[in-house]
Amino acid sequence: MSFNVTIPEEVLLPCYRDLLYTDVTLNVLWGGRDSGKSYAIAELLVIECLMAKYFRCILIRKNFNTIKESQWQTIKDVVDKWGLSHLFTFNKSPLEIICKNGNRFLCKGCDDPQSIKSVRNPSHAWYEEANQLTEEDFIVISTTLRYDGGEVKEYLSFNPECDGNYEKFWIFKQFCKENYRKKIYTFTSETEVPLPDGKILKRRFNSIHTTYNDNPYCPPSRIARIEQLRLDNPHYYQVFALGLWGNLEGVIFAYDKIKRVKREHIPENQPEGIISYIDWADEGEDSVAMPIGKVYPGKVFITDVVFSNANLDITMPLIVEALQENEVEYVRSETNNQGSVAMKMLDKEMGWGKEERQFPVYNSTHKITRIKAAYRFIIHHMYFLDETEYEPGSQYDLFMQELFSLQSDGSSEHDDAGDSASGLTMFILNYFEHLNWEYGKPIKKNEETD
Repeated sequence: MSFNVTIPEEVLLPCYRDLLYTDVTLNVLWGGRDSGKSYAIAELLVIECLMAKYFRCILIRKNFNTIKESQWQTIKDVVDKWGLSHLFTFNKSPLEIICKNGNRFLCKGCDDPQSIKSVRNPSHAWYEEANQLTEEDFIVISTTLRYDGGEVKEYLSFNPECDGNYEKFWIFKQFCKENYRKKIYTFTSETEVPLPDGKILKRRFNSIHTTYNDNPYCPPSRIARIEQLRLDNPHYYQVFALGLWGNLEGVIFAYDKIKRVKREHIPENQPEGIISYIDWADEGEDSVAMPIGKVYPGKVFITDVVFSNANLDITMPLIVEALQENEVEYVRSETNNQGSVAMKMLDKEMGWGKEERQFPVYNSTHKITRIKAAYRFIIHHMYFLDETEYEPGSQYDLFMQELFSLQSDGSSEHDDAGDSASGLTMFILNYFEHLNWEYGKPIKKNEETD
């Protein structure tokens, strides 16, 4: 039984309206705070509950006792707002929602997996705060759900945070990794799965990334609170404002260890030198990383960076422009992985000819070893731009994000930002040794990076 109820698509925020019409059965909604993703899922499910002949949805969280104040209450808020309370019964014991047409919502926690397995013929499932689930939780539940009418329609919603290295976290690997380095967060993914009979089945999921900027109803007071995180806690700003993944545990460079500076506080007098270090890359997953430093006695101000995983046709003009605009005097270039070829291209583009302006270096030691060796110099002598000095999503911002996410156990998939900072460190210690850097000696193996 369905009701003759008209609910216009305009009730949904524009960023979620496509979900009304998609035939993809796995939808992953993630991003920042106040983006309306949980409310949108509640709206979608209420619409489907009213319109479908058969609808049985499981509301899932890590712990059962958190469902009433989250999914259950959010669905109730939607129903009340739409003036449809007469069509639903909201029971607290057992915790469930029953529609007058016989369709219903059931509430289950991963702390009682047997209760989820016992639900017969579910058509929908909503995993709220999915990042709190383990990979085992999700696999066991998702493979348990069976619907006579086809595939179970699943929704996942979460903010992108986890313990440890997010690049190793199951949700990131399964739903975000594919396009993350390309800065593509909203997309439809399709995987071809070979079956035992030789046939190919295509499995798809939608990734929908949103922030408060996608929610025109987010009040100014909330926007101000979220934006304040940019000053108070850059990690939480990245997660809750930008809706991007971040690490807290096991990182080499903690936020409170890195020195920051506003441009107005950078000395105006002539520096000892303006230099840069280039960690070359040409397409693929790695990025060209080039920090530029103004060197003063005891201090190095990182005034600009080039950081991109595009090919050299794109990154070479960026490098040339940055070197010219910042009046860089000397460059050290890593010759690993075709870096020597890129060096020759740069000499030509800069018109240096026989001028000795660029110096090659071949690195044979492990990257993490080099980065840890440079750690004390970086945290004591390098000053990176304050967060208010660059735009979110800019090359400088992406450089800092990677620097802060670098794991001490070497598990990070990308370490170009840290490697280029360590390369710049060694260049400074070699070229400006006379400045007698207080933290100019490499760390010994038994010393703390702190």
